[in-house]
Amino acid sequence: TCHVDISTVAVLESSKITKVELLAGAKYGSCGYPLEVACLNSMIRNGGGEGKVKEVCPPLRVNTETLLKSGDVDCAWVYRTWEVLRAEAEGVALREFRPAECGVPFAYMNTVCVTRALVEDRAGQDLVQRFLRAAGKGAEWAAVRPEEASALMARMAGEELLSRDLADAAFNEKSLRLF
Repeated sequence: TCHVDISTVAVLESSKITKVELLAGAKYGSCGYPLEVACLNSMIRNGGGEGKVKEVCPPLRVNTETLLKSGDVDCAWVYRTWEVLRAEAEGVALREFRPAECGVPFAYMNTVCVTRALVEDRAGQDLVQRFLRAAGKGAEWAAVRPEEASALMARMAGEELLSRDLADAAFNEKSLRLF
């Protein structure tokens, strides 16, 4: 269950982009998702600005704070529960422009995609429903037990070598507490 929008548009705190309308003309580090660009341009208009962001799709989006610091992009859409926390941990100060605060309700989160073939029959539909119920229960459990959930995520990430960030229980707990 998604309770809050955890995404934000970020610029470096030292950037001359101090208000959302000043994002007009900025290089936007995109993953090529058109909805984000449309939302960003709406945020600019709602702030009284004119113009649009210039979409830049870096070949590898290694980590957002590196792209911002290098000047390859001026702004990027990020998750507060991951990239903003990682930037803070690395001493990179960011300024955030939250879509809802700029008059753009935006609450897409991670999306589960399945093939048509999977959901064509009842067994596949049941499988997807069971997965979504289990994921929802897991999220509810993590929300009321953030310390346990953080430690579990860290242990599993470490075993699978998924991510340096996820292998850090303290990082995970900060992330979970943002919900």
